[in-house]
Amino acid sequence: MADVLLSCRHHYRDAGALVEAFGATVRGPRTGLHEFTDGPQVEGYDPGDELPGGVVAREVDAISPDETALHMPAHRAILIADGVVQWEPGGPLVFVPDFLMGDDPQGVKTGLTAAFERLLELDFDHLLLAHGEPLVGDGKAQLRTFVSERSGD
Repeated sequence: MADVLLSCRHHYRDAGALVEAFGATVRGPRTGLHEFTDGPQVEGYDPGDELPGGVVAREVDAISPDETALHMPAHRAILIADGVVQWEPGGPLVFVPDFLMGDDPQGVKTGLTAAFERLLELDFDHLLLAHGEPLVGDGKAQLRTFVSERSGD
């Protein structure tokens, strides 16, 4: 049996094809399940839950209530949904544009920075982005730099 783990409700994308091809179970943050009231079927998880494959759900929340980081301790990796992106390979980590952050972009940025500070307490080397190339080996260092450049904003 296969599992598809969503980091936020907006990332369902081609999960249905995996359900159809492999009988996969799709799991997503419980706070985003309202998106799937009329289907497709998605099982909810909460921050702190251990998911299949030893993945642990970690709350981010700030950009949307269901924004979740997925920590993969066995692989020394963490995946972040939409809180931070890298538009060009090798480019800097950045926030999404303000118009995607709702009515209080500065408040969202402050919340994301605090969430990422908490994530930096976890053991990982690799940073996987929903929007950008994976940062292999120095992902934690790059996230730490991103946070330190924004702390106190």
